[in-house]
Amino acid sequence: MWWSRAFALACILLLGACGFRPLYGTSQYGAGTSPELESINVGTVLSRASPRTAQLLRNDLLDRLTPDGPPRNLRYTLSAAMVEAFQDVVVNQQSEVTRRELLLQVSYQLYDARNNQLVHQGTARAASSYDVLRADFGNVAAERDVRQRLARELAEQMRGELATWFARGVAPAH
Repeated sequence: MWWSRAFALACILLLGACGFRPLYGTSQYGAGTSPELESINVGTVLSRASPRTAQLLRNDLLDRLTPDGPPRNLRYTLSAAMVEAFQDVVVNQQSEVTRRELLLQVSYQLYDARNNQLVHQGTARAASSYDVLRADFGNVAAERDVRQRLARELAEQMRGELATWFARGVAPAH
């Protein structure tokens, strides 16, 4: 049994030697990326097709980037624009759509809050399908659920991309 503990200790030491560090953690050299993420002001997400989905995405971004409320140390401003597309996935013999897919794409830009200079930009994509029913209420509920799920997924993608970007140390010094 002692060998399993020795093996675990060796793995931990090797991870430390190769420069591994948790993305959201802290180290002896200072804070991780969380303070950087918490310094982002999330602007309005633009969407011509679905303002409600844009609002869901913004709310999810606020929950993931600044869970304690507005940034106390504002350093960045995030702006985003969303486009969406529906695609019929399954059509039966009577030419009725029975499954539809919703595709969302968000292009986002991160600006330095002091001089409004673009410092980073990216794109996040998500897609999910749902059954098309004969009942209109069921279709409305299914589409609403898909929009909520995709908004969460996009916000998580964006947070991960921003955290990785900050962890690389490419953010400008303030």
